[in-house]
Amino acid sequence: MPRTRAGRAPLSRDRVVEAASDLADAVATGRLTMRLVADRLDVEAMALYRHVADKDDLLDALAERVVERLNERAAQLDPPAPGTPWTGVARERVLAARQVLLRHPWAARQVHERGTMGPATLRWFDDLSAVLFAGGCSADLVHHAVHALGTRAIGYNAELLDVAPPGEEEGQDMLAAMAAMSQTYPAIARMVGEISHDASTALGWCDDQEEFEFGLDLLLEGIERRRRAEAGQPAAPPGPCS
Repeated sequence: MPRTRAGRAPLSRDRVVEAASDLADAVATGRLTMRLVADRLDVEAMALYRHVADKDDLLDALAERVVERLNERAAQLDPPAPGTPWTGVARERVLAARQVLLRHPWAARQVHERGTMGPATLRWFDDLSAVLFAGGCSADLVHHAVHALGTRAIGYNAELLDVAPPGEEEGQDMLAAMAAMSQTYPAIARMVGEISHDASTALGWCDDQEEFEFGLDLLLEGIERRRRAEAGQPAAPPGPCS
């Protein structure tokens, strides 16, 4: 790559977006400014505007870069073994997306809020749609399913990953408060009292990953049930999606 006279790589849109991504990992997008990005790149802030129109353009580019990472992770997945049900393939893709989003807590909310549909986003949804079509889903069912699965992959994480998990003491206080409310909210108190909980997670009383997979499996089982009904096939017995 050519270098500038100062020995730095020339400024480009990709470099600006990558610098913004690194900063977002450290300070979150709410505190991201063009000045911070410029300082990280050791350039004047005005130099950024040759490559991004404004902060909104930069945030849209950040959202698209996140989805590029989802696609890169999906490309690293092993090809499904012969006979793997479509639900298992889709499940692995959604879980792979979650792995990426867990490494960048700001990313899910960024994609969710910006709502951009650039090439990377279209590629991710196209690949997921292809899995559903290969599994025998109708176009109408694919339409509904990609919305539901996309919301699970990104929307669920946007709700949780932007919230700092409670500390151990705070988590224990939460559980104690729930116990004190047992007379007023007996069903919730029973649920919290009987499940295994982890006060260090964002939800405060249960395993975030287990909750994510539980909801994902319900979605996949429901989509497969609908697919079978449309095809006039008997319902499959309940079981794991993978």
